[in-house]
This record gives sequence, structure tokens and C-alpha cells, in this order.
Amino acid sequence: MALGCYINIDSFSEIDMIERILRNDKKACNKGTKFGVRVNPVIGAGSIDVTSTAASGSKFGIELVHGATEKLVECFRRNSFMQGLHVHVGSQGCGLKLLVAGAKAVVDLAHMINGKVGRKQVKTLDIGGGLPVAYGFDDPKISKEFNFQTYSKQLRKTVPELWKGNFNIITEFGRSLMTRHGYTASKA
Repeated sequence: MALGCYINIDSFSEIDMIERILRNDKKACNKGTKFGVRVNPVIGAGSIDVTSTAASGSKFGIELVHGATEKLVECFRRNSFMQGLHVHVGSQGCGLKLLVAGAKAVVDLAHMINGKVGRKQVKTLDIGGGLPVAYGFDDPKISKEFNFQTYSKQLRKTVPELWKGNFNIITEFGRSLMTRHGYTASKA
């Protein structure tokens, strides 16, 4: 918080903790520090349970069920430091349809929060990443269906709002960018 980074909050208890810190020490947070909130839109799982994070009971984010959306709006209303939303539905086993649905869910939620708060408070959207990777030899299905061009085309069709400049967009394509471009070595 002291370094001025963008930080994603993962739960209501983390929001409470940050509120307590800031109440007790106004200087604990650099003016440049902004916070996003990771949400779980509960839109389904991919084919690999452990890499899917948008199903009910997934391990990350605030599930948008049972009044959580209203509670989240109230948190944004009282905390100007909260300025973003983050969604990552999973990787390696999550199809493009699920990835695109996650991005659409977070855009819709941002508009809803901004409307209910009465100002443009959600300014940054982190739409995750999660494109599947072909390990070892090329997998024709992954190479053809799961590439940046196809993903971008589906996003433009379903969530054109991402290209209008209304939000700062963050993506996280770690595995799909780095898998083939490095190695790990160790020495005993």
C-alpha cells in the first residue's frame, strides 16, 4: 500500500482490513495506490476443476450471489480508494466462451456500480487472461481455437465496451505468453 501499486482485493474481509488500516493511519497508503476487487461472476467451470475460478465455491474472489452485489456496491460507495474490478475465470481448460463471459460480467458490473454510486468510480477493469497453452508439441486445437486473435475477435463482438476507452484495461496472459519462452533450472 505504501508503494503506490494497483492491488486487487479478494474478499470482503480484506476490504474491512484495508478500511481499518486507513482509519488508524491515513499515511499507510500512498496517494497513487488504487484497489480493484476480484469478483467471481459464478458463470461456470471449465473442463479442469482446479484451474476454474468462476464456479460456485471457487477459491478466489467475491461470489456475486446472495446479496453480495449490493454489499459490494455499498463498499464502493464508502471507499473512494476502490476503483477497479478484476475477474479471472480460470485457465487451461476454460474455453473462450467462458473467458468472454467473464469479461462481459465485469463490464456490466462496473456500469451497475457506477450507476448506483452516482459517479465513475470503477475506472479499471482487469479481465484476467487464461488462454490455454499447448505444452510440448503444438496442439492443433489449441493453436487454432485458443489464440489472441480469436479471443480478441470474440471480445470485440461480445464486449465492444472494452475498446471504447471508458475503462483502463488490464489483462494477465502469463502462462500463454511465457510457456514457450523460458525454462526452469535448479541445482541440488
